[in-house]
Amino acid sequence: LPVPFGPEAAMREAFHAAIWKTPDDDLPRLVYADWLDERNEHDAANFLRLLCAVRTCPPDVDKLCPLVADLRRAMAKVPASWVDDVCPVPPAVVVGPWV
Repeated sequence: LPVPFGPEAAMREAFHAAIWKTPDDDLPRLVYADWLDERNEHDAANFLRLLCAVRTCPPDVDKLCPLVADLRRAMAKVPASWVDDVCPVPPAVVVGPWV
């Protein structure tokens, strides 16, 4: 993801801070995903939405496994350092041994 300067950089930092401040609340991730989509950063937005979907999915293997597969593909499309910035709880912990 680009690291712009100015107001966009400040907004990214604010989103990251909100995510870290309330790691169990998906609302900051979903708002950030919308913001990223508005900037044509669809891969990052998709990753955040999938992460939220996996976090809230009931422990049903038939539903969870396809979501986890999608999350793994989405994670491969964004920089690992960015994933670390937006995931106070690493994806492997969120979804267990499937990631």
